Amino acid sequence: MTRSRTGSIILIAYTSTPANDRVARLNRDLEGHRARLVFEGPSGYLRATLEALDVPIESQIAVFVPDSLQRGRIGLGNPRTIFFNESVAVAWVRGGFIELASQDPEQGLIFYMLDGVEVDTPRFARRNDCLTCHYSFATAGIPGTLARSSGRFVVDHRVPLDQRWGGWAAVSL
Repeated sequence: MTRSRTGSIILIAYTSTPANDRVARLNRDLEGHRARLVFEGPSGYLRATLEALDVPIESQIAVFVPDSLQRGRIGLGNPRTIFFNESVAVAWVRGGFIELASQDPEQGLIFYMLDGVEVDTPRFARRNDCLTCHYSFATAGIPGTLARSSGRFVVDHRVPLDQRWGGWAAVSL
């Protein structure tokens, strides 16, 4: 039992209640052979995961701050890319695994990972260690997302374009 910021009691059996979010349903479809993920080169199951969860590739944002389970892989030359829709966020770092945060209607965000190696039947594994950061006063006492600034870089009109965003080009059509 926990209390929200407003003092109301929140009862969720986070680890013992079966999940009913998009990723849990996809897992059931994979296990029942009603869905299939195709492994593609260096990005592994990323494209197939995005398609299976109806996450548009155009939603991609790049994050250069090493603040996830894969912090050792993230940096200016290797950002963490995050794709999202209204119920799922999918994160990927080159050389790493896929991280997912999926909104469950009863339990808040549920966190998963999918390894970056090809297997016969891929499965999204639930990751409760994400709750170290994603379950706190900042998330109102239920599993949720965080938005914060690292304050490491000041980027304004004085910084040359080729030095902004880790040297990655920002373009629009």
